[in-house]
Amino acid sequence: MFDRCDKKIEAMLKRMFDERTSNMDKHSLSAMTNDKFEWDKWRSEIPWINFQSEWSVRVIPPFAAAVVRFIVRFNDIEISVYLDCYNALGLYYDDDGKLVPYWEAYLMSSDEKYQEPERFAMHDTKGLLDYIKFEFDKKR
Repeated sequence: MFDRCDKKIEAMLKRMFDERTSNMDKHSLSAMTNDKFEWDKWRSEIPWINFQSEWSVRVIPPFAAAVVRFIVRFNDIEISVYLDCYNALGLYYDDDGKLVPYWEAYLMSSDEKYQEPERFAMHDTKGLLDYIKFEFDKKR
């Protein structure tokens, strides 16, 4: 069943990026993605984030099973952040040992060695913002 669904999605993706693809195909794919990723559900559950005013935020399309993606920039330092609502890209457990949606953030830098990403429960926006601020302050 999933193989058939995967092949259907693959075929739709190929058509979507074909120059001759109609907007109707894009709408169909978008509706199917909306259904699979429960965008309507998450729209009301994802918390507000109050970024510092001097930070720039670029919202980018989600990919690789993330529900939300964005990049935060300050003084040419960039931190990539995504929200994994399904523990599809990694695993995050709450204090009770239950898998929960989480933010993953990591410093984007070509001149430094790999740095382990940090993870925060979806509702721990304070922890996420503290991490971002810490990385920015470290680079000043």
